[in-house]
Parts: sequence; C-alpha cells; structure tokens
Amino acid sequence: MADLSIIIPSYNTCDLLLNCLASIYQTTNGDFEIIVVDNASEDKTAAEVEKRYGQVKILKNLKNLGFAKAVNQGLREAKGTYLLILNSDTLVSEKAIETELSFLQNHQEVGVVGCQIRNLDGSLQPSGGFLPNLFNVFLWMSFLDNLDFLNQFLKPYHMDNLKFYTRPGTPIWVTGAFLLTTREMIEKVGYFDEKMFMYVEEVDWCARASKFGIKIVFNPQAGVVHLKGSSARDDLAGIAEEFQEILYFFKKHKSPLQMPILRFLLKSGALVRYVLFGIIAKDPEAKRIYAKAYKLA
Repeated sequence: MADLSIIIPSYNTCDLLLNCLASIYQTTNGDFEIIVVDNASEDKTAAEVEKRYGQVKILKNLKNLGFAKAVNQGLREAKGTYLLILNSDTLVSEKAIETELSFLQNHQEVGVVGCQIRNLDGSLQPSGGFLPNLFNVFLWMSFLDNLDFLNQFLKPYHMDNLKFYTRPGTPIWVTGAFLLTTREMIEKVGYFDEKMFMYVEEVDWCARASKFGIKIVFNPQAGVVHLKGSSARDDLAGIAEEFQEILYFFKKHKSPLQMPILRFLLKSGALVRYVLFGIIAKDPEAKRIYAKAYKLA
C-alpha cells in the first residue's frame, strides 16, 4: 500500500498536468501513488498521461463532473494513509511534498496542512483565510480586506496579507491547490460536498473539519508554484461562481436570517466592481463577469 496518495483532478490542462507530474517525480522520493481524475478533457489528457506515465492511475469521466466530485473519486480510489489534493496547474518544488508530509507526521495534533504557494515569478500567492461570515464578506466587498494593516487584526475570508504566508499560521481553510490530510480525517469529516461544482469546496470541507476540532495549519517550510489563471484572467477567474458558492455555503452553515444581508453585500460588491472596472476602466471582460456575479447573487 502506498503511504501517500496524490489526487490530481484535471480538465483540459494536458500540458500543465504533464509538467506537474514531471515536477512530482523529479522532486519527491518515497512510497507514493498518483491518481489523475480526468473530467472528460478534450485535449488528449488521458492518452498523453498513459503514454508518458504508465505508473499513474487515471480515472476517466465521460463528462466534466467538477472539482469536488473528481476529488472524491480520487479519494475513494486512494490507498494511502496520507492524502494530498493537488491542482494540475502546480509545479512541486524540491522535497516540498516530503517536507509537508514529515510536518504532518510529526504533529499529531494537526489534521490538515497547506504549503506556501508561489507565482511563477517567485512572489507569494494568497492561499487561505478564515471562514466566511457577514463581517468579513463586508470587508471583501468593500475592498477593506486588501489593507494589510487591517488584516493584522481581523480575520478576512481571503487572507491577502502576504506576510501571513511567511511564517507558520492557523487559518481556518487552506487552498485545494495543495491540501494534505489523512485518511482518518476524511473518514471523520466526510468527502467534499459534490453540490459545489468548483470554488469554495475546500472552504466548506475545512469548515466541517473545524467543527471536529481538527487543527488546520499553514506551514511555509516548503511550497509549490501555482500557475493560477492559466486559462483565464487571474483577477476575474471564477468570481461569479464563487459568489454562487458563498451563497450555498451560508445556506448550509448559517442562519436563514443572514441570507438577505449576504445577498445585499454580494450584489453591492458586484455593482461597485461593475462600475469601477467595467465602465470607468472600460474593461469589457470585467463588465461581463461582474454583471454575471450580480445576477448570481
């Protein structure tokens, strides 16, 4: 039995995935298995992986089932004691997986570990935060969570203060781009919520984990490069979908009385961004995305 199972969902990211697999094998020693879950890619992903990496197990879906379902498929197939969810658009740094795995093994009180995420140019990338509530959604929609001096004292939904990612920390959620946990944690918390197609599913899973008292830790000793937004504008990708999933998150975890306030905050935030970026800055893509976000909210 492999001690570590690495689950990589993929959808039309063939070249990125091949680079990701190469980086894993070049930087990682020990006993591990890799499970790629292909969501009916149209770019010959499965064929190329089979051709170049025969040792990789590939699960082939007939249609795009989304991130959460793909992760769950991989988790059910996995044989490892330790489980790493990894994005196909990542490049693993030297001994990053081994370092984070060792950290988890040596800290029995920790159930989930996130690593340092960097952009291709080496700059830090925000990769975690605290559970959404009306207050930090307000901070998000009003741009106040972009102010580093406030982030030192508040608990923003998206932790954008890059200093946070230079030292060990305890956010409430870490990105699904690199989420390391154990089979025991999956059995205790359950699988990812398959009603969430893409975005916020790791936030929801970490929220459920925190209810069991499971400690979630960000460990900056190692990391990966995340080529975020390789197929879309970094600043716009998934915004409308995230609004939709935040609404579902609140329905699931919060009082119904909060929903009208949440919708007001999201619609207000979308409208402000529509005006600032779509009309004043004359960005047609931003105009389209924030109009969609406003409707979904």
